[in-house]
Amino acid sequence: MTSIAEVVFILSPHAITTLMNGSPGLDRRLRTVLTLVDGVTPVAQFEPFLRSLEPIEPKFNQLEELGYLLRVGTVSPAAVKAFRESVKAGGPISTLQPIDAMSPDSGFVPLP
Repeated sequence: MTSIAEVVFILSPHAITTLMNGSPGLDRRLRTVLTLVDGVTPVAQFEPFLRSLEPIEPKFNQLEELGYLLRVGTVSPAAVKAFRESVKAGGPISTLQPIDAMSPDSGFVPLP
């Protein structure tokens, strides 16, 4: 079973419309997450950058359930594990190895 941390999302048409109309009724924290979704970055790669919104995985789940996010693929569990280990090792966030869909080491697999 795929972990939500491995999932790459895109915005649904509903999300785009909601953001264009000022996100009425959408919680500020969920709106913040929506504005960052790019169709390339897996959930795990957002974690070090969204500490003030932790836990973030439930927010992605909620946005998907509400129809704001659509899954487009996944990165490998090994890539997520290596990324999380590099985060734990410390150092500047800017030096973390990307695991997005464009990274050759991510093991990205698009959904059919």
